[in-house]
Amino acid sequence: MIDWDEVQAVGVVGLGDTGYSVIEHLVRRKIKIQAFDLRMSPPCLDAVRENFPQVEILLGELNAIQIEYLDFLVLSPGIDPRQTVLQDWKDQGRPIYGDVELFCQEADAPIIAVTGSNGKSTLVTMIGQAMLEAGKVAYVGGNIGQPVLPLLKKPKPDYYVLELSSFQLESIHSLRQHIAVVANYSPDHLDRYCDFSEYVSTKNRIYQNARVAIVNCDQLDCVGRVAANSEIGFSVNAPADFCVYSRNGVQVIRCKDQDLCAAAEVHPQGAHHWQNALILLAVMHAANLSFDVGLDVIKSFEGLSHRCELVSEKNAVSWYNDSKATNEGATIAAIQSIAPSCEGKMILIAGGDAKGAELIDLKSIVSSEVDHVFVLGKDQELLFDLLSLVVKVECVESLDEAVASANQLAQSGDVVLLSPACSSLDMFRDYQHRGEEFSKCIDELGE
Repeated sequence: MIDWDEVQAVGVVGLGDTGYSVIEHLVRRKIKIQAFDLRMSPPCLDAVRENFPQVEILLGELNAIQIEYLDFLVLSPGIDPRQTVLQDWKDQGRPIYGDVELFCQEADAPIIAVTGSNGKSTLVTMIGQAMLEAGKVAYVGGNIGQPVLPLLKKPKPDYYVLELSSFQLESIHSLRQHIAVVANYSPDHLDRYCDFSEYVSTKNRIYQNARVAIVNCDQLDCVGRVAANSEIGFSVNAPADFCVYSRNGVQVIRCKDQDLCAAAEVHPQGAHHWQNALILLAVMHAANLSFDVGLDVIKSFEGLSHRCELVSEKNAVSWYNDSKATNEGATIAAIQSIAPSCEGKMILIAGGDAKGAELIDLKSIVSSEVDHVFVLGKDQELLFDLLSLVVKVECVESLDEAVASANQLAQSGDVVLLSPACSSLDMFRDYQHRGEEFSKCIDELGE
C-alpha cells in the first residue's frame, strides 16, 4: 500500500485517457506531479495543460535523469515496462504502479474482475446489465474504455465490474476477495511477452487472492494453480459446474444438476456466446443473485459495436463489422458464429499488426468456412503466405480497396466479414476507427 504521507513527487507516463484520469486522481494530494509522453501531441495534452496547469509535462524520449527524484511511476497500460529506462528503475526496486492498482488500493466495494483474450468487453457489459436488472448498483470500467479511477468519485456501489487487460494485470497487487474470471486464452500481444506461456501467466494473476475463481475447464492446460478461496468451472464441451450438454439431441445450459435453458435461447448464437452465458450465470451464482435475471440478459443481449455487428445488407450481401477482433481467437469465433447462417460465400477481410503472433490457428477455420480473403496492413504478407495455401487470397493497400474488391466479388446471399485478427494501430487510431471506416466505405458503395 502507498503511504501518501511519505510521497512528495509522482511521475505519470502516458497522456491518453488513462494518464489523464491518473493526474485527475492525484491532484487532490499535495504532491508534485510530472507527466511524460513519447509523443509530441498525445491525445490529452491540451486538456492536462488547461485543467491542471500545475503539472509539469515533458514530451519525447524518457530518460533516467528526468525521473530520478520521483517516489514512484504510474504507467498507462500501453507503455511497455521493458524499455530500458523503466526496466532500470524497476531493477533498483523502485515502484511502478498502474491506474488499476491505485484504484484497488482505495475501492471499498466488491470487485468482479474479468480478463481473457476475447469477449471481455461483451462479458463485463452483460454482467453490468444483469446487476442493474437485479436491482444492484454496479459501475463498469477498465479496459472497456472507461478508466477506473473516476469511478471512485461516484457513490459507493454494490459492485465494481472491471475489464482487465494483461497489460493492466502486470502491475496489480491489491486486488483481493474478488470474483475473478479468465474467459479464454488465445495467443495475443506476443510482441510484448516472451511467449504464450508468459502471456497466460500474466492473465492468471487475476486469480491471486480471489474469493471465487471462475475457470475455463476447456483450457485447463492454461489455468495452472488457482489461488482462490473457491472455484467454479465452466465448459461448453464437457461436464463442469456450469456447462452445455446434450439432452435428447438438444443442447442445454446447465448449472450443476439444474437445467436452466436451451442453448438455442442464447442470443446471439455460437459456442463463444454460450461461453459468455455460462460465465454470466457463474458470476450471478458467486454473487448470490438470481439466475432468472442472468437468463433474461443472455436471451436478449444485442451485442457490442464492432463485434460481429451486422452493419449493412446492401445488394443482398451481409456486411459484418468485427473490427474488435484483434487476435486470431476472436476471428475464429466470429467465423464460427456467422458461418451457420451464411447462405453463399464468406469473404473475409483481415490484416493489420499481428503483434508477434503467427496466426497459425486461422488456417483450419478459413480452409473450411471461408471462400476468399483480402489482406492488408503491416502483416499482410504473413497472412498471405499462411492462408493462400488453403483459399484464394488477395493483397490490398487499403480498407477502401478491400471493401470495393469484396463488393465486386460478392453476390446475393454472400457474407463479407471484417475480422482482422490483428491490431489496428498500423493504419488506424484504434479498432473503433477501423470499424467506422469500414462502415463508411460500405455506405459509399453504389447500389
